[in-house]
Amino acid sequence: MEPVITISAHKEILQESLATALQEARRLFYSPRIEAPVGIEEVSKHTGLEVNTIYNLISKGDIPSYKKGRRQFFLSEINEWIKSGNCKSTKAIRKANADTKLKEHHTRYSKQSKQL
Repeated sequence: MEPVITISAHKEILQESLATALQEARRLFYSPRIEAPVGIEEVSKHTGLEVNTIYNLISKGDIPSYKKGRRQFFLSEINEWIKSGNCKSTKAIRKANADTKLKEHHTRYSKQSKQL
């Protein structure tokens, strides 16, 4: 004859199993995660900005990045940068870059014409 397991025994086994599963789920969910840094190509794909545009933003100090050998980024920081509103649209960045190049061109030719 097989041993008889009562409903209360089933309930106790089930509660222990659920408590163990819940504890493991909490450990996995709330454990600190270490984010791996990504390169400029990944940031380009993530943001839709061209690599040269990202380099321009780095040189101006407008985008969060780190220099350890190659330039490194954390996507969580890039997302925060975008959410903060410090990120301009691609169109605005291209216009600013074009305006800067135009000013440089104008300044260069103004200096040359004054020398003549």
